[in-house]
Amino acid sequence: MAFLHVSFYLFLHKTHAMKLHRLFIITLSFILTLSITAQEMKIFSSDGYLSSCLVNKIYQDSKGFVWIATEYGLNRFDGTRFVTYKNVPGDSTSLCDNYVRTLTETRDGKILVGTLKGLMEWDRARESFSYIPIYVKGTRITPHVSEIIELSNGDIWVGTAGYGIFLYKPDSSAITRLDMLSDAVGSEFISCIYEDSSHAVWIGTENHGACRYYPAGGKARCFSAPELAGDKVTSILEGNAGAIFIGSLDGGVDRYDKGSSTVSHLSCQGERLSVKSLAAYDKEFYAGTEGYGVRQLTDTEIKDVPVGSALSGCTDGKIHQMMTDRDGNLWLAMFQRGVAMIAGRRFNFEYCGRNNPGNPIGNGCVMAVFSDENHHLWVSCDNDGLYELDENFSRVRHIPSSSTVLCMLRDSRGHRWAATFNSGLVRIDDSGRMMPVSRFSSLKIYSIVEDKAGNLYLGTLGCGLIRYNPEKDTASYLSFNRSQALYSNIPMDWINHLYPAADGKIWIAHYDGISCFNTATGGYLSFGDSYNVVKGCIGYVVTRDSKGNIWCGTSDGLYRFDSDGRSVKHFSIADGLPNNVVCGICEDEGGNLWISTYHGIAKYISADNRFVNFDSGDGLQGNEFTHGAFCEDSRGVIYFGGTNGVTAFHPYDINDNPREYHPVITRFDIFNTPVNRSTLSSGGTPIIDCELSEAERVNLSDDDNTFTIYFSTLTYDNPDKLVYQYRIYEHGKEWLTTAPGQNQLTFNNMPPGKYRFQVRVAGDTSEAGTRTLTIVVNAPWYQSWWAILIYIVLAALMVLGAVHYFRSRAAGIREQLDRQQAEQIIEAKLQFFTNISHEIRTPMTLIINPLEKLIADTSDSRLRATYNMIYHNAKRILRLVNQLMDMRKLEKGQMKVKMRETDMVEFISEAMLPFEYVARENDIALRFHHHMDSLAAWIDTDNFDKVLLNILSNAFKYTPKGGSIDITLTEKHDDPAGLPPFSDYVEISISDTGIGIDADKLELIFDRFYRIENEMTSASLGTGIGLHLCRSLVLLHHGTIHARNHVGESGCEFIIRLPLGSAHLSMEEIADSDPTPSQRQLPYYLDDFNDPGTDGDSTVVKARSNRTVAVVEDDSDIRNYLVRELSGDYKVSAYDNGDEALSAILTDTPDLIVSDVMMPGINGYTLCRKVKQNVNINHTPVILLSAKADNEDRMEGLAAGADAYLTKPFSTEVLRSTITSLLANRQLLRAKFSGVQEQEESVKQIMMKSQDEILLTRIMDVINANISSPDFSVEKLAAEVGLSRVHLHRKLKELTDLSARDFIKSLRMKQAARLLREKKLSVAEVAYATGFANPSHFSSAFKEIYGMTPSQYSSRERG
Repeated sequence: MAFLHVSFYLFLHKTHAMKLHRLFIITLSFILTLSITAQEMKIFSSDGYLSSCLVNKIYQDSKGFVWIATEYGLNRFDGTRFVTYKNVPGDSTSLCDNYVRTLTETRDGKILVGTLKGLMEWDRARESFSYIPIYVKGTRITPHVSEIIELSNGDIWVGTAGYGIFLYKPDSSAITRLDMLSDAVGSEFISCIYEDSSHAVWIGTENHGACRYYPAGGKARCFSAPELAGDKVTSILEGNAGAIFIGSLDGGVDRYDKGSSTVSHLSCQGERLSVKSLAAYDKEFYAGTEGYGVRQLTDTEIKDVPVGSALSGCTDGKIHQMMTDRDGNLWLAMFQRGVAMIAGRRFNFEYCGRNNPGNPIGNGCVMAVFSDENHHLWVSCDNDGLYELDENFSRVRHIPSSSTVLCMLRDSRGHRWAATFNSGLVRIDDSGRMMPVSRFSSLKIYSIVEDKAGNLYLGTLGCGLIRYNPEKDTASYLSFNRSQALYSNIPMDWINHLYPAADGKIWIAHYDGISCFNTATGGYLSFGDSYNVVKGCIGYVVTRDSKGNIWCGTSDGLYRFDSDGRSVKHFSIADGLPNNVVCGICEDEGGNLWISTYHGIAKYISADNRFVNFDSGDGLQGNEFTHGAFCEDSRGVIYFGGTNGVTAFHPYDINDNPREYHPVITRFDIFNTPVNRSTLSSGGTPIIDCELSEAERVNLSDDDNTFTIYFSTLTYDNPDKLVYQYRIYEHGKEWLTTAPGQNQLTFNNMPPGKYRFQVRVAGDTSEAGTRTLTIVVNAPWYQSWWAILIYIVLAALMVLGAVHYFRSRAAGIREQLDRQQAEQIIEAKLQFFTNISHEIRTPMTLIINPLEKLIADTSDSRLRATYNMIYHNAKRILRLVNQLMDMRKLEKGQMKVKMRETDMVEFISEAMLPFEYVARENDIALRFHHHMDSLAAWIDTDNFDKVLLNILSNAFKYTPKGGSIDITLTEKHDDPAGLPPFSDYVEISISDTGIGIDADKLELIFDRFYRIENEMTSASLGTGIGLHLCRSLVLLHHGTIHARNHVGESGCEFIIRLPLGSAHLSMEEIADSDPTPSQRQLPYYLDDFNDPGTDGDSTVVKARSNRTVAVVEDDSDIRNYLVRELSGDYKVSAYDNGDEALSAILTDTPDLIVSDVMMPGINGYTLCRKVKQNVNINHTPVILLSAKADNEDRMEGLAAGADAYLTKPFSTEVLRSTITSLLANRQLLRAKFSGVQEQEESVKQIMMKSQDEILLTRIMDVINANISSPDFSVEKLAAEVGLSRVHLHRKLKELTDLSARDFIKSLRMKQAARLLREKKLSVAEVAYATGFANPSHFSSAFKEIYGMTPSQYSSRERG
C-alpha cells in the first residue's frame, strides 16, 4: 500500500501543471453542465452511505446487487440501503482486511473478493466470508490481490501486486502460481487483466507495460516503453474493429491496431493525462483520469466530453472506475468523493429552461405556453414577459411585460391576444408591441377562447365569464347570479380555464368544479339540481377527446363524462395517477391522453385503461407543472410548462411499455437481527435453508413473531419513487400501498399460522412481477396437535349442541348470498340484453323490410318459402328485442300506462283471433266463457294486450294436440279478499290442459330470466322474461296475477284480477285521447301458421340415391329446410319429436339419422343413446345438430354415441359432406364385415381360439343354460364364469360394446324374436321361455328393441 501511494504521488509531481485558462474553462464547463445532469446524477459518499469515499471498484452481480470496494470495507447496495462488511477481529467469517481492491462473480454464482491480505469467497446464503489460502513453494502468503477475472474457457486468474498471477480452481479449492506466465509478463506487479474478443488475454503491470497472451497456444508479446507512452498500465479496453486501448498513469492512452500490429499514442492537446480507467458507454469510449475527470476517446485523440452529454458534469476529480449496470445506468468510482450514478436516459423528453446552458427563456416559473402557425413556441415566465422560440428552442425575441401572461390565443382574424394577471386582455401586434384593452385593464384574466361568430370569451378571476366582440368593442358579463348558483357564485366566478367545444358549448373550469355555458341559448346548462357537472373541488383544465368525451382536470383527480354530463368516471391516485392535481391534458393521434400534474406527467392509455407515469428522473423539467401551461402544435408535439421550464416531446418518441420489476427480499430481521442460513429460531431450528433472496419459506417459532421484511427491485435510477403493493394473503386479498420509496414493512405479534407475504411494484399485476414468501409462525406447545385434540374432546359436547344452530344460520347466509348474487347476475344480464337490443333493432329493420319486398316480388314458390322462413325468424328476434326493451323500461320506472275504459269482452275476443289458426292446426279447443255481452274495465290496451298474448302463447306452447284452452271472464263484487284493497274487480282466467307447472315453481315463474327446465320444456326453453313482463304490466294496472295447477287433472290456470272503475287511477295514468288501433304481435312460434299458403313448394323431388335419412327436428322451419335440402340426394323422412322418430326408426331403420338435441319428450342425446344401445340399429350413424356449442355439450353428445356433432347455425355443405362421409365409411365397414373385400370364405381357416373367445364361449354357455330362468342375473353369470362383477362388465364392454345387463337382454330378445317367427307360441309362453316372469314387462322390453309389440311382430313375420 505504501509503495503504491509513493509511486503515485511521485508521478503527479512529474506531471506538468495545466494552464490557468484551461482550468478556468474546465471549471466553467463543470458548473454549467452539472446543472443539466444534477437531476439525473446521484452521489453516494461516506456521509450516511459508503464506508469510505476511497473507492477502488464497482461491480454488479448476477442478481442485481451493486458491490463497492473501498479502502475501508466492502459495501453492498440494493438501491435503497447499503450493507457494509468489514473485518471483525476474532471472526474468521468476516473480511480478512478492510482494504478491498477488487471482486468478481464466477459463472457458477460465487463471488470472489480481493483484499490487501489475500483472496476470500462470499457465501450468499450465510452472508459470510471464507478465506482461500495461497501458497508459493509450500509457503503460505498473504498477497495484495489486485485483479480477479474468469476467462471464457472457465479458468479463474488472480492477479497480485508482488506475486504475479495465480490459477484458481473452485471445485478443488486449489490455487497455483502461473510461473511461466509471470516470467513472460516481465513483472509480478499485476494491475489489470482483460480478455478481448479473440480470447487473447491482456495483462497490465504497474511497472513494465502490458503483455498479450494466448492461453490456447501459450504465445505472449510484451509492450513497454518506448513502444508504449508509459509503463504504469492501469486499464485495458477493446475498442472498435478489435483495437485495444491501453491506459497508464504515466502515458495517457495508447491504441494497438490489430491489422497493422502497431501502437499509436492518443494525443490530448499536447498534454499527457494520468489515466486510471477505461470504459465504453452509449457507443462511445471514455477514460477516467487522476484529477481531470472523464475524457472521451477517439481513434486518434483524447478530447473533452461534449457539453450536454451525461458525463459532461464530470470534468474533474479522480475517476478510478466506470461501470454500466444492466439497466444502462453509469456508475463512477470517484476516488476521495465516493460513487456517482448517472441514470440512463429511457425517454426522449426535450427540455428548455433555466437549467439549460444558455437558457433561452427566463428563470421564472413557466405560466403559459403557446405554439403558433410557424411552430414557434411562445413561453410566458412569471414576471419576465414573453419569449418566442423557434423549432430548435433558440430564442427569436423577448417581449418584456410588467404583467404575467397566463394564456395566449390567435383568433380567426389572425390577431394575437394574451390574458394577463394584472393588465387584463392584451393584443400583441406583429412587432411584439402589447396593447391592453382598456375596459379590461383591471381584471385578472386566466383564459381566452373564441366562438364561431368571432366573439372572445374571457375567463376571469372574480368576474366570471365575459363575452367580448373585438370588432364592436362591446362586452357582456355572463357571471352566475346568486339564485342560479345556489349561493356559490363566488368560487364559480373564479375561472381557471375555458374550453370551446365544437357544438358551441364552452366548458368552464372554476374554483367550484366544472360548468358549461351554451352560446346558442346564452345560458348555463343544468346537471340535475346543480349547474356543476363536477362539484366540490377546483377545476383546472377541460378538454374533449376524439371520441366526444369531456375530460376535466381538478384538484381531486381526473374526471371523464359525455357531453351531456352523464356517465361520470373519476380517476385518482388509486387508479394510477401520479398526483390528484391535474394541470394540463392533451390527446395524441392514438387517442391517448397526456396529463401534467403536481408530480410529473401521466399517459392514459385508453385501450388498456391504465396510466404510465413519468417524473423528473425520466428527463422532465421537474415534477411540478403549472396548471393551464400546456399546448399541442399541428405536428403533434406536446408542451408542458412547470417550475423549472418547459418539457416538450412527440408522443411517438416516448416508449410507454411498462417496465418489468422483480422484487427481491433483501433482508429479513427478527427483532432487528438479520436472518441468514446460519440463523436459528428461538426454538433452535434453522429459519431458512438457502439464500434469503431465493428462499420460498421462512420458519419461525412463536417467540419470533415480530419481524421486518426489506425488499427491493434492484433498480437504481428511481428507487425513491417506486410505490410497492403488498399483502398477507391470509389477512385479505386486497393490496395495500406503501409510500414512495418505502421498502420495508414490520409485522408485530403475528399469531401462529402459515402466511403468504406478497409484494409487487404498484401497477405490475403479472405473476412474474410478484414476490411471494411463505412465513410459518409455529405454534407453542399448548397449541400443539395433542393439546388441540384435548381441547376438541372437551369442547365436543358444546359443539354438538350448537351444530344445528350454526348450520341453519350458515344456510340462511348462503341462501342470502346466492340470492344477492343471482340478482346481480340478472341485473347484469338484463343490462347486457338491453344494450344489445338497441344495437339489434336497426339491422333487423334492414333485414325485415327488404325481405317483405322480396316476398312480394318473388314468384318462385320454393324461393318464397325460403324468404318466408327468414322473415318469420327475423320477426321472432325483433319481438324478443321489444320484450327486452319493455322489461328494461319497467325496471327503470320509465314505462307509463295510459288507461282508458275498454270493453273486455271485445278486447279478449280480438286477442284470441291470431290463435284460432294454431288451435285448428293442433286440434286444440279454444273457448271464451263470459256471462255478459260487455264488461268495462280501465286498461292500457297497448300494454295489457302483451299480457294476454304472452299467457296464451305459453298455453299453446305446452298444450298437446287434442287439448283445450279456456278463457273465462267474470265480474266480482264485494269481495275484499280477492284484490285488496279493492272489493270490486274483474277476473280473467286462462286455463289449459297442458303439462302443468311443478308446485314448487309456481311462485318462481314470474321472476326475471327464470325458466323451467325439464324433459318436457327443454325443447322450447324461452328467455324467462315473458311472464316477468306480464306480472310487471299487471302491477302497473294495480292488479294481480298468479298461477295454480288443476287438482286431479293435467294443466294449469293463470288468474288475472284488475280493479273496476277509475277511482284508483291518478290523472297521469288516464289517457286523454281516443285509442288508436294497435298492432298486436303474434308470439314467435305462431308465425309458422300465420300464412298457410307460404309453406313452400310441396312438389316431391326425386332423390338421386336410395339411401334413407331420418330428420328429427321440432322446429318446423329447420325441419322443412333440411327436408328440402336433402331430398335431392336421399329419401328423407321427417319427425317433429324424439318419441315418434324412435318408433319409426325401430320399425324401418334408415341409413342415417340427423337429430336436433333440444326436443320435447326424449331429447337428441337420449335418442342417440337409445339407438346406440339397441343391437338391431346401433350400426346406424347419428348426426346431432344443436345450438349448444360449449365443449361440455359437444362432449356429452359424442359420449352418447353421436358420430358427428354440428352446431347451429350450421353450413348445409358441411352437413352434406358429413352425411356423405359417414355413409361411405359405413359402406366400407359393411363390405369389410361381409367379407367382400377379403374373401374370407375362400381362405382355409386355422381353427384356434383366443382367451377372449374361450371366455365368450363360456359366457354364452352359461346364458343359454339359464336363459329361461327369471332369477338369472349379472351376479349369477359372474359367479358361474369365475369373474368379479366389475371384471365381467369390463370384458363384455370391451368385446361386445355392451354392458353385461344389456348383453343378456339382447340375447333374450333375439331368442324371443326367433320363437315368435318360427313357433306358434303365445306371447306369454315366449316370455316365460326367455326368462321373463311378467309378460307385460316382456312386451315393453320387446317394443323398446323392435319398435313394436310381440303380437305385431309375430303377425308381420308370419303374414
